[in-house]
Amino acid sequence: MRPLPTLLTLALAAAFGGFVASAINAHLDNRAEAAPATLAIPATAALPASVAGQPVPSLAPMLERVMPAVVSVNTKQVVRVRNPYFNDPFFRRLFPEVPQERINESLGSGVIIDAAEGLVLTNHHVIENADDVQVTLSDGRTVKAEFLGSDRDTDIALIRIPADKLTALPLGDSTQLRVGDFVVAIGNPFGFSQTVTSGIVSAVGRTGIRGLGYQNFIQTDASINPGNSGGALVNLQGQLVGINTASFNPQGSMAGNIGLGLAIPTNLARDVVDQLIKHGRGGARHVGHRSTEPHPGAGAEPGPERSAWRACHPRAGRFGRRCGGAEAGRCGGVGQWPAGGWRGGAAQRGGPAAGGQRADTGGAP
Repeated sequence: MRPLPTLLTLALAAAFGGFVASAINAHLDNRAEAAPATLAIPATAALPASVAGQPVPSLAPMLERVMPAVVSVNTKQVVRVRNPYFNDPFFRRLFPEVPQERINESLGSGVIIDAAEGLVLTNHHVIENADDVQVTLSDGRTVKAEFLGSDRDTDIALIRIPADKLTALPLGDSTQLRVGDFVVAIGNPFGFSQTVTSGIVSAVGRTGIRGLGYQNFIQTDASINPGNSGGALVNLQGQLVGINTASFNPQGSMAGNIGLGLAIPTNLARDVVDQLIKHGRGGARHVGHRSTEPHPGAGAEPGPERSAWRACHPRAGRFGRRCGGAEAGRCGGVGQWPAGGWRGGAAQRGGPAAGGQRADTGGAP
């Protein structure tokens, strides 16, 4: 009767195997429950299409309307220089002195303010002493500009371009700006055309800035760099509220922006343009007040602090070109403009004046 122990052994082995298998399965189940869930991470982050059922705000629709009105202004100036060797009398006796010419090129920005007449508003220091001014439009066209007039004190200049299919920027009321309003700066910083930066109005009526004649600026933290001069500062309605002019950096203007930029209010620019159209130069009553109080951080003596406020243009610092009176003929016939000034100008806003004379709006904003 030997088969009985064999069957018993097989039965015990089977029972033991089943017990071991059950224990292993239970252990695996416990590990599976303890393992953390794996998160599916998208390959790229994307903004939601809407927040609380409303589309995410974007400046793109406004900028599509505004940006064609902002242009790049490229200037060339021919400078006669003397070869340093001719400073030595020995060389002057041996060789005839032949004048040498050097061409200085610089970049700035401008804003089309009258599409029908091709009027472009920019800074005085952008086009000062330039022998050739070329304007590049947003569509890539480049045209030669005609100088109409400029005003040193307010750093406003007016040029004209012979081009069609232009877009003009509507003018806003700069006196309505409040600290905290959102603004956008558009220009040609460092030659990067059609560059847009955004920020807020940091201050209005900024004064006490040494080295700049006009003292009633809009201050903004929208990035303004060399090449932005003459560009547009617009509100979120796409209206021109300022002309970008200068920025502050203790290391110098070419060191880049640190969030302290200055723009000339549109209301002042509007009045100066009326004067430029009529006379080829700005009127002194539009300069605004000059402050004798030093700006915080600006030293009483010349030095880095005093020169930190710089016009945003590589050739800034030399003023003096004016156009009026006897020079009006070569500057494009300034003074022969239709009575009433340019569209939306102070003369037009003030109503027709007797004999086509400009209506006084009471000075700077």
